[in-house]
Amino acid sequence: MMAGQCRLRQSALPASLAAWLLACTPGHAHGLAGGSPLDELAAGFGAPLDVAAALLLIAAAGICAALWDSNRFTRLGWGLLAGTAAGPLMAWLLARSGIAIPHWPALALGIALALMTALARRWSAALMRSLLAAAGCLAVIATLLDHAVGDLTFFTGAGLVLGVVFFTAASAAAFSLPQMLLPPGIARLGLRIVASWTGAIAILLLAFTLRGAVG
Repeated sequence: MMAGQCRLRQSALPASLAAWLLACTPGHAHGLAGGSPLDELAAGFGAPLDVAAALLLIAAAGICAALWDSNRFTRLGWGLLAGTAAGPLMAWLLARSGIAIPHWPALALGIALALMTALARRWSAALMRSLLAAAGCLAVIATLLDHAVGDLTFFTGAGLVLGVVFFTAASAAAFSLPQMLLPPGIARLGLRIVASWTGAIAILLLAFTLRGAVG
């Protein structure tokens, strides 16, 4: 009885976040500036859903965190939050300096995370926190590449940070559920296959991105 209650408590957070993820509708945030603070907050929150590079990176980070530890992926949250919070400032500083920001770093990190998931090794918590911090930062920057950095206000920046953190956590929660509902071996194999496909899509998008940049 106690084991069943413990299992139920462990699955409560992943189940609730997964439900929120499924209930969310895509946002259209190409006009980040203007409107009320609530409008700007909502626009920033939904902006990552418009950008393929950010979505692939968020998905890869979620799968990697879920396979790392389906019951304790929240231990990685501080690294993710710190990196994501630094993202708007980094994007603004890079834009002010006139440095051209490419899409490929976000895609490259997504490929690396997908590869780490496919290998299914027991990576250290410090490495995972660092990679999720980088993922959060690059997901924000990749999102702002498809929007004007000049439109970034306090509320759009806050919404963007919340959106990246939420969707990454929801991705990890969704990919944790199979490990709680299916035999461990089958669930882990399935996640490794999903990670492989995610990495393959990111590789194709990276190839098209680099080809367009060279052309």
